[in-house]
Amino acid sequence: MNQALFPIMGFKIFAFAGLCLLVSCSGVPATKESIQEYISNSDNGLLASTHIGAMNIEVQFKPTDFLVEEELYGEPLTPSAIDSLRSKYSEYYYFILRLSSENGEALYANSEPGKYSELVQTLSFNMDQFVALTTPLADTIKVADFALDRTHGMGEATTLIFVFERPRNGTGDWIQFNIGDFGLGVGNQNFRFNRTALEEAPTIDFGV
Repeated sequence: MNQALFPIMGFKIFAFAGLCLLVSCSGVPATKESIQEYISNSDNGLLASTHIGAMNIEVQFKPTDFLVEEELYGEPLTPSAIDSLRSKYSEYYYFILRLSSENGEALYANSEPGKYSELVQTLSFNMDQFVALTTPLADTIKVADFALDRTHGMGEATTLIFVFERPRNGTGDWIQFNIGDFGLGVGNQNFRFNRTALEEAPTIDFGV
């Protein structure tokens, strides 16, 4: 895992229900929790999902400031430190892929007997061969880095984070997250996101 693309604290996704009004409406500073509520509402264009039988597949955009907050955890907050990390992480798009089945990890619930080890190997080391972004201009953006969150069956979903170089201007008004058939029986899946929603994702008010 490339430490330049992931904060030291790693990654965790916390699911919230509903939508709270953010800074512009409530006057309350935007926290990571309030932004996560905003993201978790699919109407806001930062979350897409589908169901295949008992399996749920969810792709969620992870804003730049979530990476900044995780790297600065426990460190002094200064404008220069925040700006430096925002500059570093803003060069990339971060997406969370969650695969669940009956409120548990799809890896454990759906892997065929005898193929569990092979699937773990794929999820840990080879998912860059099955995931990519595409644009309306038929550009393909390959995975720059990815990581599997190893919870050993104790999580609510099999969770991975994917990193892509942020596309330049002129690549169209949407980005599509594509998953190929990697052995879990989900087939080929596509999740489309509006570029404006990604580029204008809320930011955390760090209070400095």
